[in-house]
Amino acid sequence: MEPNSKRISELLEQNRAALAALDDSILIRPNVHRARVVALTNTTLQSFARIESSLDEELSPARAIERRQQAEQLESRALTYFAADLDREENATRQESRRAAIAARVAEHDRYLSKWAWPLFGDDPELNAVLVDIRSGRGVQDDAEDVVRLAQLYRSRWQQADGKTPVTMDYLSTAEAEATELITLLDEGGVDPARDLAWRAFTFWRQTYHALMNLGRYLTSDDESSEDLFPGIGNARRPAPRTPPTPPDEPLADAPDSPALPLPVNDSDDEPTVAEPSPATGGAAAAQPANPASPPSSAGVIAAPPAPADALTESAPTGSPPAGR
Repeated sequence: MEPNSKRISELLEQNRAALAALDDSILIRPNVHRARVVALTNTTLQSFARIESSLDEELSPARAIERRQQAEQLESRALTYFAADLDREENATRQESRRAAIAARVAEHDRYLSKWAWPLFGDDPELNAVLVDIRSGRGVQDDAEDVVRLAQLYRSRWQQADGKTPVTMDYLSTAEAEATELITLLDEGGVDPARDLAWRAFTFWRQTYHALMNLGRYLTSDDESSEDLFPGIGNARRPAPRTPPTPPDEPLADAPDSPALPLPVNDSDDEPTVAEPSPATGGAAAAQPANPASPPSSAGVIAAPPAPADALTESAPTGSPPAGR
């Protein structure tokens, strides 16, 4: 099974209604890369073909039919998630690029409107206090909120400002619209439709995968490779019990007693869910080896994509009014 852009897009559209029908309370955040979802699906379907003939002996007729149907659905659901997660990733990249570009323009709007607001309104004690409060903040979010407040201030005193500065009503409308858009982009609590669809597609696949994985492990429980034939989503396996060392024929002199180091045990088939959506969230530190003489091994880390190269600029945005008189 190899993802094909046209095919996975068609599958996503075909399953869109089914994904929308999933209850929000059962949605699961993806905790593995979409490529691993495809790999897990390939492995499990190959293993399922080995046990398919025994379903009629081990299961009721209705349950055997259900499991065969799930095996037929698993590939399409994996590719549906692949398509949805790819769209989520591309959408996030576009949003980040847009956010960086608009933040630069909003910062210029903030500087430009503040520059003309002080000579216009600074002599009024009430408005002077407003301008001082506006000037006190820092940061991208603050820039956007400042522009909205400044635009409202200009409009409320337009007779005082009209014709006395290069600021126009059209400019105010543009600046306020871009600031409002930036506030929306910065709102982490907002709903991201692409991310929501990816979560639904992952849940859609995971439900089917777990049913087949549990069945496969049950039917191959006598096989030592059962967990390899039907791997968990996080590929977390319980470590083999430690074999106690054979005691020497004669005790070693002056050998101090040292307690055995406990082995970590992971009872879950899945990897722990990583917190989101904040890109700044870091992973847990890798455990150090018990033997201090051995250097620690490097844990594999999937690097985050580079941030957009758009840099804040001092130049005014396209369409900004001429410099002040």
